[in-house]
Amino acid sequence: MTDLTPEQIAALMASNPALARQMTALVSRHQEPDPGAPVRGRSTPVPMPQVSELSALQITTFDNMIGGKKPKYKSRYTVTLEAWTVEAKAINIAKPQVKMSTELYEYWAFGDKCKNLHLNGSISDAYYEELLKVWKDLHTNDMDEAQPFFGLLRSKSGGTNYFDRQFVIVFMTPKTFEAVGAVLLINGEQCGCENFVTTTCRDKPLVDAAQFQARMDFCDFSVSWATTKVPNS
Repeated sequence: MTDLTPEQIAALMASNPALARQMTALVSRHQEPDPGAPVRGRSTPVPMPQVSELSALQITTFDNMIGGKKPKYKSRYTVTLEAWTVEAKAINIAKPQVKMSTELYEYWAFGDKCKNLHLNGSISDAYYEELLKVWKDLHTNDMDEAQPFFGLLRSKSGGTNYFDRQFVIVFMTPKTFEAVGAVLLINGEQCGCENFVTTTCRDKPLVDAAQFQARMDFCDFSVSWATTKVPNS
C-alpha cells in the first residue's frame, strides 16, 4: 500500500466528510491527554480565601445524629463554611464564591488525628506544628464552659486533600453541644464570631441536621444579615 502525503490525506478527507469524522474520532481515542487540560466532571479544588479578602462569611454547624444513633459513615458533628469575596453590591447570598464542609473533631480526639495526618503525609510540617500549638494552648481553657471542636478545611475531589494551614475551631457547650463561638484561621490570618443563632438570614428555622449558624459581614452590604458585628467593617 502506498503511503499518502499530508496533502493527499487532506484532499481525501475534504471529499469524504463521513471518512473525516471517523478518522477524527479514531485519532481522539488514541491521543495522549493534555496534562494541563481540565478533567470533565471534576472541579478544581478551591481553598478558602484569606480572611482579609472576605466580604462575608457564613458558618453552619450540623448534628448528624439520626434517631439517637451516630451516623455510620459520617462524623456526628460537621461544619459548612460559605465565603463571599466580591464587592458589596455584587454579593448574591445564594451563590457564595467558596463553599466547603468538613468533620468536626472533639478536642480529646484531635491530638491523635492530627498526629496521624502528619505521619501519613496528609499535612505539612508547618501545618502540623501550628495545629499542635493551638491544640495545646486551648488545653488551658475552661472546658466546663465551652469545648473546642477542630475542623480541617479540605477537598474531596480526587480523594481527601487538606488545604495547607486552613482550619476552623467551633466552641460548643459541653452537655448540650450548642455552638457559642468559632475562629477561622487561614494562613496566619484569623477572624472570630460569637453569636450563633438557630435561624437563617430570612429568620426561618434551620432545617434537617443544621443546628446553629453565624454570619459575618465585612463590607456592610446588609443592615440585618450578620449575626456577629465585625470591628471596623
